[in-house]
Amino acid sequence: MRLTCRRIVAKSTHTLSVIRPTCLCGALLLIASWAGAAGQTTAPARPQPLSALTIVWNLAPSVQSDTITGQLAVSNNLNESLDLTVIVVAINESGKAFVLGYQHLSLAPRTLNLAIPFASSLPFGGYIVHADAIGEDANTNSIYRTLLDSSGGLTVSPP
Repeated sequence: MRLTCRRIVAKSTHTLSVIRPTCLCGALLLIASWAGAAGQTTAPARPQPLSALTIVWNLAPSVQSDTITGQLAVSNNLNESLDLTVIVVAINESGKAFVLGYQHLSLAPRTLNLAIPFASSLPFGGYIVHADAIGEDANTNSIYRTLLDSSGGLTVSPP
């Protein structure tokens, strides 16, 4: 395991130390601690592993007229590039899936928050949005997958 340390001085009287150990697999662990004005340090309970491939909502899915739109942020936390496929679907009450967005690209090592927009017109009804990202590291023959669901249902109303 390799350790790198970065110290950030906040505008207050506190200092945040961020230690980013890297595992052999290339995934990051994030360990942070605060030191107050008196030098008292609060250490985290456990290091939190950062997944090799992550997706988050940049813009949560929303309805605009008869269209569901949004944007994902994709991050590659490895030291290797990934052959990435991202697909975003809206699933209606009867289980039928409608593709909102599809991207296939090469994601460079240590890429953070690459924007993947999506949008599509849909028939009226209720939907849940699912995003799925699959990355392949050809050098290690590894497949990484991550999923993301909308927090609630979306309704496309008739005009």
